[in-house]
Amino acid sequence: MPQIEDRKGIDNAEEIMAVEGVDIGFLGPSDLSLDLGVELGSTVHEEAMAHLLAACQKAEKPCGLPVTSSHVLHQREKRGFTVFDLCSDLRLLEAVAKTELQAAKGS
Repeated sequence: MPQIEDRKGIDNAEEIMAVEGVDIGFLGPSDLSLDLGVELGSTVHEEAMAHLLAACQKAEKPCGLPVTSSHVLHQREKRGFTVFDLCSDLRLLEAVAKTELQAAKGS
């Protein structure tokens, strides 16, 4: 499961997805936006993500990406992504810490 994180990977997505043994295409959206020099969610960024998704679909292989919430997961699922990394360990730890701090303050 290669993680595609730059323009070169996007440009070669069809070839990457055609490699024997590559079962899933996985996108690194934040690193991709940095490499492209654009904001997350910009038109250029979304088009690059769509290009990888299309390459995965052409190869009949799932395409995935990390998401920050179930809401974002469902949005991406509607667009055709099928594999998700829902919240990193850092985000989960942050969420629990915020909840515990609020409880400790009595809010």
